[in-house]
Amino acid sequence: MDAIKVGPLVLTFSLLLCLSSANSLASEVSQTEHINGDATLSLHNIGQSQTISATWELNIQVPNMIGVDFLPDKDRGLRYQVDTHIGNGDGIISALESDRFSLSLEENRSWTNGDEGGCCSFDQTPFFATNQIEFTPIGIGIGPIENGLPWGWSERANLTGFGDERQIRLLDIPRTGSIVEEVPLRVVLPGTWEYRFSAQSAVISSNDDGFTIDRSLVAASSDIRISLGVNEPPIASALRAGGGSATATSTSELKFTGMCTDNGLVEPIPSWSVSGSFEVDDLNGEEISLALSEYDLYHGDSIHVSMICTDRHNSSSSWSQSLMIDDEPPSLSISLQLSAGTGIWNEVELEAFDFSSPSGSVVRAMVSAIDGNNDPVTLTISSNRSGGLLKTGFDTMEMTEAFYHGDSANGPHREPNDRLIERKPTEYFLSIIAKDSAGNRNESNYTITIIDDKGPIIVPSITHDGNELDVGSSILTGEEVVLVLNQSYDRLDALNETKWTVDVDGLPVIDNLSYNTFNGILEIGELTTGEHMISIQAMDPKGHISIMELPLQVYPGEGIIFLQEPGIEVSGRTIVDNGLIISSSMTNYGSGTGFAKLCSGDICSPEAFIPPASLTGPGQTIVYLELRPTSAGELQLALIWSDPQAGFEESVDLSGKVIIKQRAPTWLPPLLVAVFIISASSMAIWRWGNQTSE
Repeated sequence: MDAIKVGPLVLTFSLLLCLSSANSLASEVSQTEHINGDATLSLHNIGQSQTISATWELNIQVPNMIGVDFLPDKDRGLRYQVDTHIGNGDGIISALESDRFSLSLEENRSWTNGDEGGCCSFDQTPFFATNQIEFTPIGIGIGPIENGLPWGWSERANLTGFGDERQIRLLDIPRTGSIVEEVPLRVVLPGTWEYRFSAQSAVISSNDDGFTIDRSLVAASSDIRISLGVNEPPIASALRAGGGSATATSTSELKFTGMCTDNGLVEPIPSWSVSGSFEVDDLNGEEISLALSEYDLYHGDSIHVSMICTDRHNSSSSWSQSLMIDDEPPSLSISLQLSAGTGIWNEVELEAFDFSSPSGSVVRAMVSAIDGNNDPVTLTISSNRSGGLLKTGFDTMEMTEAFYHGDSANGPHREPNDRLIERKPTEYFLSIIAKDSAGNRNESNYTITIIDDKGPIIVPSITHDGNELDVGSSILTGEEVVLVLNQSYDRLDALNETKWTVDVDGLPVIDNLSYNTFNGILEIGELTTGEHMISIQAMDPKGHISIMELPLQVYPGEGIIFLQEPGIEVSGRTIVDNGLIISSSMTNYGSGTGFAKLCSGDICSPEAFIPPASLTGPGQTIVYLELRPTSAGELQLALIWSDPQAGFEESVDLSGKVIIKQRAPTWLPPLLVAVFIISASSMAIWRWGNQTSE
């Protein structure tokens, strides 16, 4: 039988076999588990706008369960295909059948286009074979078709391509599903060229002279493009942890992390060396550590650390850093001042590193630090004051912070019965630390004692009938008022050691009495309607005084309240049958309102409104009654007033307040005139006569 030749010159194979019937020689297999071999593409020269020469080599071994697609029944396995479609179908592979298959296989691998042969393209142009493919088959093995002998071949070809004018060259490797793509492809580059980039870098590994591509890991119909370029030295960079910008202490722990950045698939490994006051060589790796305490170093010594990155072309670059040993701390200058909120600053009087500050005063710290190597100095100011304090800066800083009594003092954070005893002053620390870049420290630590320069805290309340009056509550005339001071406290002194003075409207209630003599309870008594002022003064044992004025408003009592008998005034002669106007005035000390009228028998005045009393004084009402008495004697009068809100009416008898007299007879006035004239004449004659006789 003649050799079978199909297609152009392409040989493709079934990659995965289907599960056949029970008597089939084929079974489901994985190509990656069974296909062995390797391929090599050696690029001899790469230049711009010139011919590129290369060599292609392939060695492949395929399991017999994988058939070829230029024979029928490829899913039944190669030996079945050869026996049935090339041989006589007797179930045995003969030498003749094996030779015929090898000839057919060679003819189907007679390719010239590098892409069709499963090799490559350069600068988007396929490589071409310049001569006949050197093809060497591997016999499929003589014997029964059930034998599991592999088959395969090796081939070698000289290739030629053409490069364009670009600086970065493109190498394209086909991925079409051909069986030759199932073995690794090793690419050998000319000495000065290197791998640059590929989107499929995950399937590419580095070699000493190039790289290897595992196309079996890439999906079919997804070609692999690789960019190539002339070798460039790697980039060396490193970071140091520990020490300062250019200094370190003799006890510093230094850690260097280096990086060699190259265009290749594998970055070079950094190589380190140390010289200067001590020497270390042959340190390799991305990280190295230097414990300077292990070396005999002194202030002013220097060390030099170098790192070199070398790629496979022996191109290299380096990084280096020199360090000076600095064991001297920076100098530290501190100025402390106090201000009581007046804007006037006073220098702090230090006792060792302790000073006192009145609660609420502002502490100002002006700090400066200098390093002998002119490195920046980190400044840290911290305190455990209420709310905490942490500030950082460089070289110079200014802090202004207020310091108050803490929880150790008496205050509203304690229950009233826990505010009575003497307390220790609150103490805070103030820490100022200067640290240079090498780690040398200079620090000053102060203790601030918070003193009390103010009088006791006065916390008053007003009670009535044992109940504390809320804000806005009213006190009425006639109610007993009690001043309660038992929630007051002194921040540091015992409350029993304080003295108190209380007066109401300038009249003393107590004068300079110790707290324990009245225990915070003072009976003020009843207060009249109006505005009052309770003045409270408290003094601690050191003479610090607090003063509080407590305004108090006392409102009129409920209803209409008359404290005095109504007054009566009469206009006109109080005689019979003479017209009179009688007025009655009333003073209402209550908050109620009503109406009043003045009556004499059936004759009454118009009703007058009774206004309420207010904080400024009582309400005043006057009623006017016009009448003409018809008889002499006591005039019957009654003041009648009503309170509509209370629903009652009341009468005040004013009879006897006005007496009506009888009118004189008609003859009496002329007689009295005549008598007056005669009497006057007699007296005149008598007086003048005596003067004449003299």
